Parts: sequence; structure tokens; C-alpha cells
Amino acid sequence: MSFSRPIGAFLVTCILVSSVAPRAFADDAARAPDAPLAPVRVVLRADSPRATIEKRASLETYAGLPIKDAAIFGISTWTPECTAPCDVKLDPKYTYRVAGEGLVPSDSFVLPHDGGPVVMDARMGTAVGRLGGVGLSALGAGGLVLGATAMAVTPILANDDVGTSAVRTGVLASGVAVTALGAIVLGAGIWLWTHNETTVRSEAARGFVF
Repeated sequence: MSFSRPIGAFLVTCILVSSVAPRAFADDAARAPDAPLAPVRVVLRADSPRATIEKRASLETYAGLPIKDAAIFGISTWTPECTAPCDVKLDPKYTYRVAGEGLVPSDSFVLPHDGGPVVMDARMGTAVGRLGGVGLSALGAGGLVLGATAMAVTPILANDDVGTSAVRTGVLASGVAVTALGAIVLGAGIWLWTHNETTVRSEAARGFVF
């Protein structure tokens, strides 16, 4: 009995130490801060003096449903970092874009985490041209629908003997003219839309992750 008690106490102590020590080390590892990322040197060149590198400072998402993963849309808050042409050091843990007053914003991007320099060439689209493209595209599409409807109705009018021959010919001619004009306007709108998109390219192949 004199030997069993010390042995039992020793075993209990070993069990307690083995169960507590790993948990303590795990807690310390979980509390250890991540190593700070080195700033990335970024050089911005753009075809507009208003082009600005912007950092996403915050992002608020709205679900509309009591489900946290069912986000419908998000609203981002962007803060300016530098205006082209510029040379700046940025924190790679944030998301960035290239935008500016009256300009179409680029897609958001992140910087490489290796601290290497990045040279960005931005071709900026104008918001006026972009919105004009949307408006002309909608107008042209409406003209196509209206003209096609007029051409489709003309044979029906002839079969039902509605109106005079001159009226039916006028409806058909108007439909052809409106369809042709709508196609031209639609093409102009699509051209304005596609040629006012902002694109950002890097000189280095490893420059961005989009």
C-alpha cells in the first residue's frame, strides 16, 4: 500500500499534464499574430490623369433573408491611394481597383504577397460613353422590335384587306427603315459599351490575381 499510493499519484499527475499541456500550446498558437506582409511597390500608368488606385476600406453585404450565406448584394467603400502617374507602396492584405471621377471602375484585384514591384497600365473608360452605349443599345433594340413588328403585321393586313394598298406599303417601308436604323443604333451602342470598359494590365506576368 505504501508504494501504490505514490505510483497512483504519479500516474494521475502525468495524465493531467499530458491533457493540459497540448491545449495550452494550441491556445498560444491560436493567439499568435500573423506575420505582417511586406508592402508592395506599385507604379500606376494610365491614359487619364484622373485614374486613381482605390483601396476597399469596407464591404457590407445584404442578404434579405435570415441566412447569413445568402447575400444578395454588397456595398463597398473605397478610399483613394494615389492618382496616376504615381509610385506608391500598398498593403497586400487589401483589395484594390482603378477608378476616378467620371471614369468606369476596373475589376477589383489583389496584389502579390511576395513584396515584388508591380507596374500597372490602365486604359480607362468614361462613364458618359458607357451610359451612352447602354442608352443607344436599348434604343436600337426597341427599333428592331418595332420595325420587325411592322413588317410582320403587313401580310396580316393584306390578308384581312385592312387599309389601302398604299397604307400597307407605307407600313412595310416604315418597318424596313426602322429595323435598319435600329440595327445601326444598336451597333453604335454596343461599340460605345465595349470601348468604354476599364482594363488594367501588369507588365509582370505574376502581377495580379483577378
